[in-house]
Amino acid sequence: MDGLRGDTEFLCDCRAMDYSLLVGVNSSAGRIVVGIIDYANTFTTTKFIEHAFKSIIESDATVQAPARYRSRMLRAVRAYF
Repeated sequence: MDGLRGDTEFLCDCRAMDYSLLVGVNSSAGRIVVGIIDYANTFTTTKFIEHAFKSIIESDATVQAPARYRSRMLRAVRAYF
């Protein structure tokens, strides 16, 4: 979890958002392996406008500012793992 916190903090500092967590199983080592993928999107003015518009329509819009996206990701990981 410490690694994920650090990685998401780095992505937040770079204003990255809309990334995903890939989870796999290393059966030979008997452990779960995780990695962050698909992090090419940054929170630009266009994304801000999209967030504002979607927030009117949805209570938990998918487009979030980087800090909120990070918090939501870490909260979901804690809930599932």
